[in-house]
Amino acid sequence: GLVGSEMCIRDRLRSLHRVVDRTLFSPYNPPCSSEDYPSSHHSSVRHQALSVPHSASSNEEETSVPEFETTELSISHLILDPNNYRFHDDPDYMTAAAHRLHEDSVQFRTWRKLKDGGLVELKNSILTNGFIPVEPLAVKRYAYLEDTYLVIEGNRRLAALRWIRSDYESGVDIDQGILEMLEKVPVIIVRHEDDDPAFFEALLGVRHVSGIKEWGGYQRANLVATLKDERKMDTQEIADRIGMVAREVNRRYRAIKALDQMRQDEDYGEHALAELYP
Repeated sequence: GLVGSEMCIRDRLRSLHRVVDRTLFSPYNPPCSSEDYPSSHHSSVRHQALSVPHSASSNEEETSVPEFETTELSISHLILDPNNYRFHDDPDYMTAAAHRLHEDSVQFRTWRKLKDGGLVELKNSILTNGFIPVEPLAVKRYAYLEDTYLVIEGNRRLAALRWIRSDYESGVDIDQGILEMLEKVPVIIVRHEDDDPAFFEALLGVRHVSGIKEWGGYQRANLVATLKDERKMDTQEIADRIGMVAREVNRRYRAIKALDQMRQDEDYGEHALAELYP
């Protein structure tokens, strides 16, 4: 009945949530030996297949489910998704045909949209910290161009990496380690996704609807204060390291210090709660 179907769907989503959390949002494990480096055109380095477990409580027939493979790819083999949900509220948004996603004009337009939407802080953070592989890009094989993968999750990060490469090709001096990183970006390849038609929507929901909860202003300000006071970093260093504009670093630092000062006041100290932070 309807209740049984809803329970089945909830069980499948819980199962998917656990696997996506474990696969997409756990630290990326680099290869341990040269045997982990297969000779491949796209510099893949390590493979680990994971399947989404089927709920034992469901009475429906056992079905095939997507698998995940961790590896590394050059950004030359990755394409942006012009049909990303991020663009759907744009008045000029139009759905791109599936067989044309790789075309230069489509990719450039998508990159410009992401770039204009605010990538400077992310780009500067990558240039300062490198590409921290805590959260690999999620990709799937693109059917219309050989050795090419469409990014499902992580389009902003790919756009920032492309911007760095564009700067280098324009004559900007980029650290050699960053350039090498552009050739081995950590990714998770989703395979057999056609066996679960709603898989990608569920994955995006796990990431953007019920996924990682962002810090509030108070937590961010505490991080800024720690970097300034304990790590002795200046404003621009902090901005580059954590992907925040310099004036926002200063604003948060001043506000948290004002709250700390209020805590020392005999009359008002008890009222200096984190909820007061703007």
